[in-house]
Amino acid sequence: VKSHQEKTAEQSRQLRLQFPVSSGQHHRKTESEWIPVSPKKAEVIPSTQVAVIKPTTKPARVFRDAPDPPNMDISSIVSQRLMAMRRLQENPTDPEALTQMYAAQQNMQSWAESKQLPPGQFTGSTGVKVLSQAELASGYQAWARRDQLQVAAPVNSGMGMALLQKMGWRPGEGLGKNKEGTLQPLLLEVKMDKKGLVAQEELPSRQPHQIVRGPPRSLEGKHPVSLLNEYCSRRKYGPPIFELVDEAGPDHKKNFLFKVKVNGVEYKPAVGSPKKKQARAEAAEVCLKTLGILPSK
Repeated sequence: VKSHQEKTAEQSRQLRLQFPVSSGQHHRKTESEWIPVSPKKAEVIPSTQVAVIKPTTKPARVFRDAPDPPNMDISSIVSQRLMAMRRLQENPTDPEALTQMYAAQQNMQSWAESKQLPPGQFTGSTGVKVLSQAELASGYQAWARRDQLQVAAPVNSGMGMALLQKMGWRPGEGLGKNKEGTLQPLLLEVKMDKKGLVAQEELPSRQPHQIVRGPPRSLEGKHPVSLLNEYCSRRKYGPPIFELVDEAGPDHKKNFLFKVKVNGVEYKPAVGSPKKKQARAEAAEVCLKTLGILPSK
């Protein structure tokens, strides 16, 4: 009976015979040996110069060359066409006249093509038909309408309205600290024409310059309001009281009308003024003229 070690040794021997694999001893012997290896010399291939012939390309022609114009007499062509037209008026089905008419048309077309200038040559005129100012300003404008801002619906949403409502504003209230702002926007008309859109230097010099006149001065060189205050102070009337009577017109062009009360009597001019300061001065001037301090014109 074989022991376990003997069985293991016998199996190892049989496996070694069936699969003869080195246990590493042979590799250890050959790994430490250096075998010199010489690099292979690259084969030198003789270079052969090949003559390259560049193809000669002609520039591509954009326009075809016009044939040489034949010698044509335009007067004879026109006379031939007139004769054919007269014959066709007498007999519209005359075959000879139709042939002459066709030949005359072809000859006239050939003569016209022969007189054309080479393509690309500038003839001195571009042929552009420039529209006049009246033609540009007239007609329907697709980008806007004249009453576009007047009939536009009011804004009832958006980020701006949301921020205003967040700060306490409500629709129908005026803007500002005391909510005294205007409630209606400026209802302007869209300018459709190009009239008046010129620089100051382009305006004709024949028009007289508009002189902005200040409030009227008295004969003593004083302002009417100051002169009225001095008059009330000398007469012990108390200071004059100015009161706004009427304010008319749009926001960008308003007229103001003031009245002044002196010693219980009110004085008011007939026409308003575009500025409040000037309106007070005119009311004071009317009062001074009525009292006889200023000469009435």
